[in-house]
Amino acid sequence: MRYMKRLSVALIAVGLSAPAFANESIFVPSQHSGFKVSVDTLYLRENSINKIVDSNYDFGNDFQIGYLFANTGNDLTVHYNTISKNDSDLVIDNAKGLFIKGKQASDLDIVDLEGGQRFCASSLNMRLFAGVRYVRMTHGLGLSSNSTVNPNDNIDAQAFNTKFVGVGPRFGTDARYNLGCGFGLDAHLNTALLVGKINSKYEGNDNTIINSETNKLVPNVEGKLGFDYTGALCNKS
Repeated sequence: MRYMKRLSVALIAVGLSAPAFANESIFVPSQHSGFKVSVDTLYLRENSINKIVDSNYDFGNDFQIGYLFANTGNDLTVHYNTISKNDSDLVIDNAKGLFIKGKQASDLDIVDLEGGQRFCASSLNMRLFAGVRYVRMTHGLGLSSNSTVNPNDNIDAQAFNTKFVGVGPRFGTDARYNLGCGFGLDAHLNTALLVGKINSKYEGNDNTIINSETNKLVPNVEGKLGFDYTGALCNKS
């Protein structure tokens, strides 16, 4: 009964109405206690409007470690996502007699600490979670132009650097709906509200330095949708 009350509050929090489960039996799956660990490699491309440098795909990593509490459907999990990207490009402008160089570097680190509650209802397997998210994001862009006649003659150089650090509450859900014959429909949705600061710095070749700091409230929404297949492997020998 204690778990049923907890599930009722969680369902209301994500906007699920009671009539949707009126004819279903909702129960907490029995699970053994222990740790869960996963490592995923991501192959991503930065969504940037900057045309100075190439926007190639780069590798990132997703690490997860958690602990499952026996016979409760509860877990405590830590996620760590990290993506680092460095690009450079060179453009020759013969009309102006210039070599134009661009360099870009960006880093993204995300840490999520969350507590989860899993439950089942007929063909639906759902995990509700809530916790806190920490984000650190840096981006740097450097531009320089040199004469095509004398490459050592630095005509212009500029550097732009930004950094955002924020923290805030995060909650969401992971769900799998069994379609039958081992196939399933997977969905993930989470939202976070980050409070932090953006630090910006500009440096010019005439020793001009401009610094700014801004407090920022950043909403964050993530969604995923996919299919999966689960099959049992057995050795009949």
